[in-house]
Amino acid sequence: MADRYDAVVLGGGHHSTIIACYLARAGLSVGVFERSGRLGGAALSGPGPLRGYTMNHYSHWTRFYAHPAYRDFDLRAEGLRYVFPEGNEAMVFDDGSAFVGWSAYRVVDEVGGQAAWAEGMARTEAAIREFSSVDADTYLRVRDGYDAEWKQAFGRHRYTVPPPWGTPDPLEALMREGGLIEPVHQFMSVRQLAYDFFAGDELRTLFMRAATTSAGAYPDDVLGLQGLVHVLALTLSLEPAAIAVGGTGAITDALVRAGRRRGVEYHTHAPVARILGADGRASGIVLGDGTRVGADLVVSGLGMPRRCWSSWRTCRAARASTTGCATSTSTAAS
Repeated sequence: MADRYDAVVLGGGHHSTIIACYLARAGLSVGVFERSGRLGGAALSGPGPLRGYTMNHYSHWTRFYAHPAYRDFDLRAEGLRYVFPEGNEAMVFDDGSAFVGWSAYRVVDEVGGQAAWAEGMARTEAAIREFSSVDADTYLRVRDGYDAEWKQAFGRHRYTVPPPWGTPDPLEALMREGGLIEPVHQFMSVRQLAYDFFAGDELRTLFMRAATTSAGAYPDDVLGLQGLVHVLALTLSLEPAAIAVGGTGAITDALVRAGRRRGVEYHTHAPVARILGADGRASGIVLGDGTRVGADLVVSGLGMPRRCWSSWRTCRAARASTTGCATSTSTAAS
């Protein structure tokens, strides 16, 4: 372990394994510090209940082939490959009936290029129409809107810097009174959105399940515009289903290989106790065993709740000992 890096990353989760590669590509020396014994966060696979089989413990449908990092770091060459089942979202209902959606697009090349799949769209429409003609018509309208505007806007929203305050971001620009996405939708709960978009209990239920499993939003939570577009695309099988060969942990393996190839150093069992500051800037970290590591840039991949809670506890202890708080202006979200 070096006693100084240009940049240190707190936590070795999924976002940290991505940003570490970009920091190294920018020419910085990078150290990643993770308190557990593994990297990748929820991008993890391991032994399943049957001997000899691997299972995904957390994330399953990942679609990381569409992430800029997949191309920027040639993760296919690092071993990350996908299979794309034709069947997509599915659900069995209490009365014994079932719904299976089929992907509206197919992946057609090794770098994630897509083409519309007419047969999949027709299958999904027919499956929905068995429950509700109204919802089948909604599917057609949402699919057309997704193809014309939403898909591109969703990508720009995820992978570009937010615009200045007061300027609509790519998803806000989709809002129109009387349109498919109205201004009120950004403030509605998951349950309200389910009932606003769908007439039948089947797709309402599937929408609320998708919001819970993929966005961490429960029926009374406000989903927001990004969550709305994401969950609608899941519910209606608008994006290809995708499973990483070897399990979701293959994403982490490929990112770490790409990072090491660029000089990133990963340290597990290395909890960060606090962030050092000098002259209003982050200047390094202190590990749990007291080791000090200097840095010009400190990036937190811990998530806002944990980062804010940790900072508050550190500041409270520092004030109590009259030594001052060393966590101000210390983090940048990945």
